Amino acid sequence: MNLSDKFVDFVEKNKLFDKNIVILAGVSGGIDSVVMAHLFKRNGFNFAIAHCNFNLRGSESDQDSLFVENFAKAINVEFFEQSFNTQKYAEQNKISTQMAARDLRFRWFDEICKEKGFHKIAIAHSLDDNIETFFINILRGTGIKGLKGIDVARDNIVRPLLFASRAEITDFAKDNIIKYREDSSNISDKYLRNNIRHNLIPLLKTIQPDFEAVMENNIYRIGNATKVIDYVIENTISNVVRKEDEFEIIDISKIPSDEILTEIIFSYGFNYSTILNILANTESKEAKNFYSETYEAIVQNKEIALKKHTETKAPDFFKITSADDFQNPNLPFEINAIITDNTNDLKINKDSNYACLDFDKLKFPLILRKWKHGDKFIPFGMRGLKKISDFITDLKIPLRKKQNVWVLTSGEEILWIVGYRIDDRYKVSNSTKKILILIV
Repeated sequence: MNLSDKFVDFVEKNKLFDKNIVILAGVSGGIDSVVMAHLFKRNGFNFAIAHCNFNLRGSESDQDSLFVENFAKAINVEFFEQSFNTQKYAEQNKISTQMAARDLRFRWFDEICKEKGFHKIAIAHSLDDNIETFFINILRGTGIKGLKGIDVARDNIVRPLLFASRAEITDFAKDNIIKYREDSSNISDKYLRNNIRHNLIPLLKTIQPDFEAVMENNIYRIGNATKVIDYVIENTISNVVRKEDEFEIIDISKIPSDEILTEIIFSYGFNYSTILNILANTESKEAKNFYSETYEAIVQNKEIALKKHTETKAPDFFKITSADDFQNPNLPFEINAIITDNTNDLKINKDSNYACLDFDKLKFPLILRKWKHGDKFIPFGMRGLKKISDFITDLKIPLRKKQNVWVLTSGEEILWIVGYRIDDRYKVSNSTKKILILIV
């Protein structure tokens, strides 16, 4: 069976798509993605091409973009292109350039699908990519799920070339005189994947001539084993995880073994080395933070609080130019504001959800923002400055709530830790004429 027939058979066997839907194919210009596009065209599938210029290789990146654009024209397929400042995005988000490129690519692909009505996104991962990923995960440390390789399909993403070895793809390109671009970064062994590709796998092939076929079967069997594990984990999670606001709380005391806990944490996207650190801190009285691509974990006192990263980060800075601005529906929480005269019969509510402030001492605009390290204020009833970090620690606020503490500032001074304490300098006194009452 030739590669084209294998392609159709693989698509049908895995029910990836049919000729009644429209597919967005990610094409970099490299051999895998160009061959995938040819296979789509040859077999009559309805598709368009999307190309990302990550601007990481100077003029070479621009030449890749031009090549893919001309390729799309040559095969008469709709073409989409987007240019990214990948390095800047990586620095801003404190992630690797590879992770930045992945984030930018899939976010943009999703936007095109929603706007243009594409049903699936096709990525040209091959069998070799799958095997390399297997060894990358082993070398970095992983649970059993990290050994099942790359998913053939997840959500709206499909990988219809996952069955094909690089040798098969190369032979197909040669036999059909298919032109493609060589990525110079694939030559360097500074990347772990390239090191595995160029050094480890050739060595293993000398030991096992049928290396690809053996590994394909291994990954398939491990994938089936993970389905059994998923069933156990799903039934365990319902008994040990509770919802609390935006957090999922794992009660470690209810989990019978570290192995099951490991797989539960792994299901939230944490790598194995991070999981080992989490397990080492489950008894800690001091809260510890850990991060995966999609979740933040806060570990303390035999509990793990998991919070999903939002796709679009909510604003953490709001300008209040007048009391009316407290009615802004975009504020992170509801604040009711009342301005009233100070009278002898007025009773000051000392509940922590109330802030009764001397209006004439306020310097507008006020700023509502998240607290940050180094912030200081004079707690109501005290004289000296105190760090907010120390104040909220003294209150024994759980770390998952510490990170969501807001402050209201006037000029350079903090006048209220929202929901906890006002600054003594802004309290209502006998000389106060007007009072701003804020209620959360």
